[in-house]
Formats: sequence, C-alpha cells, structure tokens
Amino acid sequence: MDLKLEDLFSKCETCNGTGTYNPKDDESGLNIVRSNNTCTACDGKCIKLTEIGKVIKDFIKKLKEKDLI
Repeated sequence: MDLKLEDLFSKCETCNGTGTYNPKDDESGLNIVRSNNTCTACDGKCIKLTEIGKVIKDFIKKLKEKDLI
C-alpha cells in the first residue's frame, strides 16, 4: 500500500485552511458577530480528516489508551 498525506486529510474548504471564521463568507449574507472566530467546520484545525485519516486517528487513540505509544 502506498499511503500519502493527501490520503489522510485535506484542507478545510469552509475556512480555506485558515482555521478561522470570516463573517463576510457567511452564506446567509448576514454580518454575524462572534466572540470566537474559530472555524466550526474544522474546529480551528485547518484540515478535515478523510475516512482513512479517521481510522488512523482512532487506531492511534487506542494505542495510547493501552500505553503502547
């Protein structure tokens, strides 16, 4: 198997990889004032995991729970 980073995650399309929310980009056209400008789609992480990325994330979590890493 030839696994590449692109197979694991992609740039968040909502914030375009910035991790922040821009009220001007709101589809409703309303100027929404928010105290926290973190992108809600990616939770400020700037990326979205693919299905394969989610499986690997869960695998790593299990390894950590068992003190294997």
